[in-house]
Amino acid sequence: MRKNMPEVSVCVVTYNQEKYITECLQSVVDQETDFDFEVLVGDDCSTDGTRRIVQEFAEKYPDIIKPILHSKNTGAFHNYVSVHNAAMGKYIAHLDGDDYWLPGKLQIQKSFLDSNKECNFVVTRITRLDEKGNCKPDKIDIRELPPNGFTRADIMVVGGIGAHSTKMYRVERRIEDYPNLFILDLFIHIEQIGEGRAYIVGNQPYAVYRENVGMLRMQSETVVSAICDTLAFFNQKYPHCNKYINTGALFCFLADIKHRRNTWKNTLFLWMKTFNPLSLILLFKYWRIKSMFSR
Repeated sequence: MRKNMPEVSVCVVTYNQEKYITECLQSVVDQETDFDFEVLVGDDCSTDGTRRIVQEFAEKYPDIIKPILHSKNTGAFHNYVSVHNAAMGKYIAHLDGDDYWLPGKLQIQKSFLDSNKECNFVVTRITRLDEKGNCKPDKIDIRELPPNGFTRADIMVVGGIGAHSTKMYRVERRIEDYPNLFILDLFIHIEQIGEGRAYIVGNQPYAVYRENVGMLRMQSETVVSAICDTLAFFNQKYPHCNKYINTGALFCFLADIKHRRNTWKNTLFLWMKTFNPLSLILLFKYWRIKSMFSR
């Protein structure tokens, strides 16, 4: 049944990213692999030159690029879902249209998933690129990461362990039902890991993440509020994970105090509402790992 299907589907979502989409798509088609892959590009009815560039790539690489061109603006969420639902691959990778990949990204992730059946998704390290063109490495030290990967509980505490543009997951973990949450990145990580594991693969960056551009580059307080909503949702869905959710809320509160964010009342309320005394112990267990993912 899978003989003529691609091993990997790359899902690119874009809207008004004329400045970046060429570099994004070229970084994908230039990936050297020992397997076939398709590239699904969802353009959410862009009003600049983005759609023209996507169509040019589809004409140049007709066996790889498959454009999904919306006739009207559907919003970032519906664009994401439509592209991921159209994926035919055994594994699905995601890339935002303003980010791009570095050589070797697809191969190292696909090979890892092939060899580690308990792993449901993988991410990679990133290089951050600011508006002035300055690159900053992440703070991840592979030697200090959990040797057996991350569990669902770990992600509830640490939060996202990688940029969404670095992710590859098994098609069986594709989400069918989404809650009414403003930002879904953390929700997707927690749900897709299931009872399995997630890993950061490779000891070098395999993607470049543009800071402060794009559809979801929001103010930190907006992101914190979304994280609180997500943790509150999972406290209801997975009450047996309460101590980890409470620890995640505590980390958010401490970060709010450190950065003097106005959301400190929200995170304090969530920590008190979900209070578990074990969070004070777990705080020290996760402190070093959490610091690698904090900005």
